[in-house]
Amino acid sequence: QACRCLAQMAKYGKSAGERVPPAMFPTLVQLMRDADDDVAQNAATVVRELAKFDERTAGRLVEAGALRALLEVLTSGRGSPAPAAAALGFLGQYTEQLADDVVECGAVPVLSQGLRLSAAPHVRAIV
Repeated sequence: QACRCLAQMAKYGKSAGERVPPAMFPTLVQLMRDADDDVAQNAATVVRELAKFDERTAGRLVEAGALRALLEVLTSGRGSPAPAAAALGFLGQYTEQLADDVVECGAVPVLSQGLRLSAAPHVRAIV
C-alpha cells in the first residue's frame, strides 16, 4: 500500500514527487522485484510517475537500476505491463544518452514482443 500511496502522490506534479527522495530509488528497484505482484506493479507505477519529471530524476532512476527491474516486470507476465512500459518511455525521453541506455538494456525486443502478443484490439490493429 505504501507504493500505491507514493504513486498517487507523485502523479500530481513534480513538487509532490520531490517528496520521494532519490535515496529511496534503490528501494523502489528492489520492490519491483518483489514476489507480491501488487507490490511490483505499484513500485513500477511510482517509477513511471517519477520518470515524468525531469532529466535529473530519470538519470538517478537509471543509476539506481530501474531499467533492468522494469524489464523484469515486463517479462514476468505478472500484472499489467503498462506501468513498466510507460516508465521505460519516460526514462528515455530526455537525452540521447538516456534513450541509448533504454535501448542497450534490451527494452526494444521486449516491448516489440509485448506489442505482438497483446490481446488489446487497438494494439492488434497496428501490429
